[in-house]
Amino acid sequence: MLDVLHGLCEEAKCDAPGELASQLLLLIDGVSARVLVHGPGQASEAMAAAAHAAAALLTAAPPAP
Repeated sequence: MLDVLHGLCEEAKCDAPGELASQLLLLIDGVSARVLVHGPGQASEAMAAAAHAAAALLTAAPPAP
């Protein structure tokens, strides 16, 4: 999954694709963990929070020089 995210970040011409890919994967892992610990009823809220955080990361990511 990290390789897929890294490739997408490279295609998007992000300055630090490895770092951004790792951060995005942490969000995915966090959603999975929340659902495992608190049950599937938390999936919607966790996904919404992760999507919001991902948007912030992508907005803040500088373009490659």
